[in-house]
Amino acid sequence: TPTHSGDAWRPAFERTTLFSPLEEQVFPSEQKLDADGLAARICSISFIACLPELERVRVLARARELTAEGPVTVPYRTEVLIAEMLSP
Repeated sequence: TPTHSGDAWRPAFERTTLFSPLEEQVFPSEQKLDADGLAARICSISFIACLPELERVRVLARARELTAEGPVTVPYRTEVLIAEMLSP
């Protein structure tokens, strides 16, 4: 599943004089999850939560299989974009 809908908005910031240039910060993190934690995390995804029950149960069972040898680590990447509003 794509995590972004695209960067079509970026040129607007490049053309404007209303804001300073974009500053981008990236913060990596991770979460260690056991079978219950991974199932809960996956079930919280909207398109998984709205699956028909039988299909959702199968997906969660497969997720639990991923932890058969112990907890798994789920990596995350938080991107923060900052632009200062300039005086007119």
